[in-house]
Amino acid sequence: MKKLVILLLALAVIPATQSCKKKKKNSGPSAEEILTDGDWNYTKEEYYDAAGNLTNTYQINHIVKFKSDGTYERYDANQQLLTSGTWELKDNDSKIRIVHSNGSFDTTFDIVKLEDSEFIYEWINPQVGNKIKFYHER
Repeated sequence: MKKLVILLLALAVIPATQSCKKKKKNSGPSAEEILTDGDWNYTKEEYYDAAGNLTNTYQINHIVKFKSDGTYERYDANQQLLTSGTWELKDNDSKIRIVHSNGSFDTTFDIVKLEDSEFIYEWINPQVGNKIKFYHER
């Protein structure tokens, strides 16, 4: 009889615990969807020394198109193609790997910010510790 009561209590508790589970909220578009949803204005690069001091800023007027097929293209202000290649998000969308199509460049960057209107990523030179930040906006 005691075993029957315990079994009935266990069966009564299981549905109650199942109803308490939180449903996953829709957190909005994925990083890939944000990245590929239109063109990005590549506006500037900032260069920092190993101590974190800003040493140079370059204003840039390029357009970058990250495509959903994993390719990208970068154009100058006159719509002339400058570079193209492939890209991929890595490490739970905290990094982006960019590879130029001619094989001259293959680097993984840390994503600082990726929102609908702003995309910032950076690369820290492991040999000397200096950093470059790349700014894009819509």
